[in-house]
Amino acid sequence: MRHNTTVVDLSNIVYATYHRTSQYMSDRPLEHQVNEIISTVVQSVSLAAEHTDASVLICATDRGGRPQFRKNASPDYKANRGTVPEAVTATFGAIESVLENFGIPCLSVLGYEADDIFAQLVRYHKDYDRGPITGVSRDNDWTLPVAWARGTASLFDQMKKTTTHYHHLVDSVGDEFSSEKLADDTVFEHLVIRKCLMGDSSDNIVGFKGVGRKTADILACALIYESHGLRCEYEPYARKLDNFKKKHPDYKERLDINRTLIDPYVLLKRAPVVKALTYHQPPAEISSDEEVMEALHNPKLSAAIGRFHNMKARYNLIEAGDISGLPKVLRDMVDND
Repeated sequence: MRHNTTVVDLSNIVYATYHRTSQYMSDRPLEHQVNEIISTVVQSVSLAAEHTDASVLICATDRGGRPQFRKNASPDYKANRGTVPEAVTATFGAIESVLENFGIPCLSVLGYEADDIFAQLVRYHKDYDRGPITGVSRDNDWTLPVAWARGTASLFDQMKKTTTHYHHLVDSVGDEFSSEKLADDTVFEHLVIRKCLMGDSSDNIVGFKGVGRKTADILACALIYESHGLRCEYEPYARKLDNFKKKHPDYKERLDINRTLIDPYVLLKRAPVVKALTYHQPPAEISSDEEVMEALHNPKLSAAIGRFHNMKARYNLIEAGDISGLPKVLRDMVDND
């Protein structure tokens, strides 16, 4: 069965909401801050589902922690992140409880980050022809699964109200490639290599000094040709790569390390593959969420509840077996390959 599936980066929305609300609520009691964040986040999730015309809604979080192999590759990976604010820590459990009472799973997998979960679901949808899938996040890392899927996935930015499709990413790479000579994953490879070369200050990933967007695109183009046993057809690009190699004799090792930190499909080569999903209609009644609503007295949640009940289907996972190393919510989704 094919569905319009939406995967929301819940961690991204929670942190963005916290930073916005903290400007006017930092002096209020913790429970007031938490209530405001909960109501705003749940409303944002429901609006995202409405905007993307979702028949299936999934939330992904970073609560599973950073993958150990990434920390092994670079102990400084995301070491620049500060302590999680108390209001954020107190918020997650309550938000997940509200959403899951509507049959909306909040996926948090040990050793996975939110974009890794999105990448795995994108892979499943493409491999099994389960219909279009849309990510909702402002995190640029979420564009990589969109490039990998080559047309079956997209990314919605809820703040800018813009949607990134595969053809937008093709346009961002340029037309320097002879497509008949290169593989279908050229755009994905280009975006990964570009980021490996430039680094990412938000994740504390160190790039190559002096390599900006323009130079990174040139080098990525030449490196992709080289990976196919070809010299770049555009000679200035080839010479640029030759000079880069002389300046950075350790470039291969550094690129490999950065790819381990950046490429979500590096993780999937080590991890289970999504196997099966089942769907059910939404529950006829709101259960414990009526009590939540009554406690919060917040109209934002009322509007969100209405949107959830208007959705056509709900995502449901049925436990089957005990797969070591994964939380209960994913045990029916995976198959070690």
